[in-house]
Amino acid sequence: MLKTNVDFSKPSHNPAYSRGVKVAPLSNDKLRAIASSVRLSFGLGDSEPFPVREMIEFYFLPIWPDYSFEILGKEELGEDLGRTYPTIHRLCLREDVYSDLCKGLGYARYTGTHEGSHLILAHGVADPNEKQPETTFRYENAEWQADVLAEELLMPLCGIVGMDKYEIADKFGVSVAAAQVRIERVSKQRERKRAQFVSVPSPKLSTTAPLAIPPNPFPLKRCVERTAPHPAI
Repeated sequence: MLKTNVDFSKPSHNPAYSRGVKVAPLSNDKLRAIASSVRLSFGLGDSEPFPVREMIEFYFLPIWPDYSFEILGKEELGEDLGRTYPTIHRLCLREDVYSDLCKGLGYARYTGTHEGSHLILAHGVADPNEKQPETTFRYENAEWQADVLAEELLMPLCGIVGMDKYEIADKFGVSVAAAQVRIERVSKQRERKRAQFVSVPSPKLSTTAPLAIPPNPFPLKRCVERTAPHPAI
């Protein structure tokens, strides 16, 4: 879920991510691949804005016949801009947020995409009787994963090359703050990959056996869902 008091213009790149429940880990590259598949299913190119309303109103119905989308008032959602109930395939947006989504406002488009991302990723939910860790590594945090997938869906990497935050915001229908977060995250990813490449030693020519490549330790799989009753994220 997203709250009105969360400042997304100042993202944390610390490995410890302090909001959201722990879920099966996913890397940036896997989230980007998922986003590419979803965009492809809409027939979108890299330079086209993502159809957020179509996703939350129509896209999920063929996947889950029991899917429901609801517009709720502030008295029901309070400071939450939206809520997702993954175990019962229910997505809710606050009434004012949905109104702004219909107007094409960037923050509302991001909110709808973030909430839809929880469903796309089949996020399980935490057992309310089980104590959650105060922090989790970002790649195994439900909110971080939904943030990253939302960015990938709204602002595909190949579509933002060479653009500044204002151009990205105008082209893809997002806020300038969200575009700045996207630029910073991509820059951090490139720095990490560059550092990993530099730190890998060159293979010795005397090696007689081929290198054994281990299997991916983090396979993409549905999280175990435990709920009583149906909590939201």
